[in-house]
Amino acid sequence: MDVLATAGPEHFAAAMQALMDELNIDAVFLNFVTPFFVDTLGVAREIAAANSRSRKPIVATVMTEKKGWAETLKVIRDSGVPTYDMPETGARVLASMGRYAALAARPVETFVPFSGVDTARAGAILRAAASNGLTLLPADAAFELLDCYGIRTARCSMASNVEECVTAADRIGYPVVLKVEAPGVIHKTERGGVVLDLRDGDMLAAQARQMAERFADCAPKFLVQEHLASGREVIVGANAVEGLGHVVMFGLGGIFVEVLKDVSFEIAPVTESEAQRMIESVRTCRLLEGLRGQPGVDLPALSECIRRTSQMVTSHPEIRELDINPLVAYERGLIAADVRVML
Repeated sequence: MDVLATAGPEHFAAAMQALMDELNIDAVFLNFVTPFFVDTLGVAREIAAANSRSRKPIVATVMTEKKGWAETLKVIRDSGVPTYDMPETGARVLASMGRYAALAARPVETFVPFSGVDTARAGAILRAAASNGLTLLPADAAFELLDCYGIRTARCSMASNVEECVTAADRIGYPVVLKVEAPGVIHKTERGGVVLDLRDGDMLAAQARQMAERFADCAPKFLVQEHLASGREVIVGANAVEGLGHVVMFGLGGIFVEVLKDVSFEIAPVTESEAQRMIESVRTCRLLEGLRGQPGVDLPALSECIRRTSQMVTSHPEIRELDINPLVAYERGLIAADVRVML
């Protein structure tokens, strides 16, 4: 509503009363530039009076020279109206108030834990790592931890040398993926520590020998893993935050999480509706739902994985960081292809 530059106290009073009386208006965002030819102190008093009568929030932007109009500003601020220098700031504040109201109006849910999880075995895995002074859980132990909480993982086996790699692959079935397992090697792909789609023992043995030479100074072991069919790669993770407990994360996975940074967060434990909102709130959600003839992924299974991860870190606060990346999602089900657990 434009009251024009010449508007005085009576015009502001009438305009604000009209906005307060209109049922389809929920808040008033007031932009006031203080002309020298207007009774600005009178306008400020009308703003204060309107605020005292109204149950609707008022946010004010007062664009002025602060010393010359100090008393006008004081009257508005002392009345309890949030007052800012620039419209952009006031608009962000009002938007945040709306988001807060929406959050506060959400129904309170109770987290329902999954039955059938093996909390005792998971605790034993973590205690064994801690007793050995480890802060990064070995890959086979990390996959076993996910299994304790009903999160499906790619079949895998740890190997100490080339011969054990081939034996493991024969048991898993080709094609396989070969990954290095060594202290300090976290971003394996960047350092040449991951080889995909190895289709026979000769290819596997050759790559294992090269990898052993490349990481000879790290006393490496190897993880032999089934090669998964292509699907949509997502990430589910958690991070311990002082004063909050664990914050659970979801987003598009693989290398895209670092490039797009399209992720959502919730504080654990995460309920069913919260997990659903986490999925829906990422900008790339349309890719997960299916787009232009491409099939979508199993969203209920994805929600369940988020909640199972939430339950895991809530039950085991010694987990400092957890990243399931990539978590390969299909039309039916999903499989964890890689996991990192920091204690």
